[in-house]
Amino acid sequence: MKRIFLILVVAIVIYVLGRQVVLLFVSDETRITWLLQEMIDSFNERDNSGCRAHLASDYLHKSPRLDNDRLRALFASLFLKGVHPETYEFRYRADLQTFEEGSVSVLDGNPKTANVRAIVHLSEKQKGETLVLWEVRLEAELEKAVSGWEVKRTRHETIDGRMPLR
Repeated sequence: MKRIFLILVVAIVIYVLGRQVVLLFVSDETRITWLLQEMIDSFNERDNSGCRAHLASDYLHKSPRLDNDRLRALFASLFLKGVHPETYEFRYRADLQTFEEGSVSVLDGNPKTANVRAIVHLSEKQKGETLVLWEVRLEAELEKAVSGWEVKRTRHETIDGRMPLR
């Protein structure tokens, strides 16, 4: 029994250390891509705090001006009103569609700041078909903090469609 326990503990330690070694060699661009995908996944899971987990405390979205509190209220409204009345499933899905060429860039002059440009689709399932409701070009400014990368500012430009609940 002690031997099995020891093997289990050693396996866990090897896994954790191996993961940390791999993370040491991951570029900032990759970390930022993972961060954005994590935020998108949180939206799809209706996790309001997860959507905002990587936002800086002084986060601001331009046009419309949204700070962290207003964004929390917007997500709460969307998560409540976006539930299908019959299936009780969340109707909307966000997808990080594409990154534009050179879109994740850590600024050479200041390795603690980065800019991101991406295309995001917000879609809805209707009668078995997925319809893209809103396609936006998202631009974000990030800053490297002690805890990792944080989104400081964002702005979007509508390419097609419109945001639901407007």
